[in-house]
Amino acid sequence: WYLWGIVILFLLINVG
Repeated sequence: WYLWGIVILFLLINVG
């Protein structure tokens, strides 16, 4: 599902 890609990107931004 495309929404998971958004979730992953959001998590990566928080980690960064």
